[in-house]
Amino acid sequence: VTFVSAAVRELAGAHDGLDVAVTAVEPAQALERLVAADADIAIVDEYDYVPLALPDPVLARPLRTEPLAVVVPAGWDGPHRPALRRLAECAWVMPPEDAACGMAVRSACRAAGFEPRVRWTSDDMLVLARAVAAGHGVAVLPTLSVPAEVAGVEMRPLREPHLSRRLTAVVRGSVAARPAVAAVLEAVGRAADASNDR
Repeated sequence: VTFVSAAVRELAGAHDGLDVAVTAVEPAQALERLVAADADIAIVDEYDYVPLALPDPVLARPLRTEPLAVVVPAGWDGPHRPALRRLAECAWVMPPEDAACGMAVRSACRAAGFEPRVRWTSDDMLVLARAVAAGHGVAVLPTLSVPAEVAGVEMRPLREPHLSRRLTAVVRGSVAARPAVAAVLEAVGRAADASNDR
């Protein structure tokens, strides 16, 4: 809902005949749709602890890398830059265990020596941010996934470990040269570059 949305808006204004539809799914599903020719482009995210294998033959264009941050209720009295292990006693708000972000954060918690007490689970980042704002727990999420319009949360940098998410545009080699596909890739790349300011 950040740079992909901005790219689609730009394309709507610049290319009258281009029809872009967006479907949000997990990275593995996006790649399956790409290989099956049910989609021309996949924007996939890959997290630390959760490697993502790209199928052959595809072309990959790195878009950006962003840190994961600790999301806490506004006014939380914990450290400004907490280490993950310092959050062991907290209740947690987290994506499902089968979601890439959920797998990555759970794996990082286990590597830090604890099993997170997950009290609120959703694959909707807006729901997660609002659950944190309501005091249901803390979360560790990618910075772009926390909607700016959610009041009542603070994002604090994670002291250790450093966790990140890499965003990549993936396209089948057989369609990469099509003008419509090239236009979408360029717009997504520009929008991702512009989002680096956030």
